[in-house]
Amino acid sequence: MSNDRLRLVLRLNALSSLATGVLLALAASPLSGPMGAAPGFLRIAGLGLVPFALFVGWLAERDEPSTNLVSLVSACDFSWVAASLYVVFAMPITGLGKAGVLAVALVVEIFGSLQLLYASRRGRSRIAA
Repeated sequence: MSNDRLRLVLRLNALSSLATGVLLALAASPLSGPMGAAPGFLRIAGLGLVPFALFVGWLAERDEPSTNLVSLVSACDFSWVAASLYVVFAMPITGLGKAGVLAVALVVEIFGSLQLLYASRRGRSRIAA
């Protein structure tokens, strides 16, 4: 059961990362005004998400996603959250930009935490069996 939940969270992470990446890459100019961030910054952030999303999607389709790779994905997620906090507190973005960055960071934090939770449960259930 934990393996199914882990794969579901990985799939959702991959889909939301891909959607966010494509949105930021393709709509960087129109988003830059309301967010208060440079279009180039948004575009680079979006383009960086695409290979990450593809990797996470690939991992989600494995019968037994590697615990080490799941940990790597979660580490990347937590790094995104840390970078998001830096953006919110150190960059001159708008209130709407801050709200958007924090909302995405919250979702990413949830994905990272659930991935680790389900990966660890899967490991414990194998030991008990």
